[in-house]
Amino acid sequence: DFTIYRKHMTDFSANRKKNDLGVLQLNLDTNLDPLFDWNVKQLFLYLIAEYVTPANVSV
Repeated sequence: DFTIYRKHMTDFSANRKKNDLGVLQLNLDTNLDPLFDWNVKQLFLYLIAEYVTPANVSV
């Protein structure tokens, strides 16, 4: 279950490239127990999103 919503956010980054800033809220329900063993204390997950809009076309 996830929700994507649009919200105005001020971007204070100094990067001069054109980027999009988005907010994504996820409610993730999964069993990650098999990834942990005696030596694993933290697990980092990341999400990559690709999309195309009229102003942001695929190159």
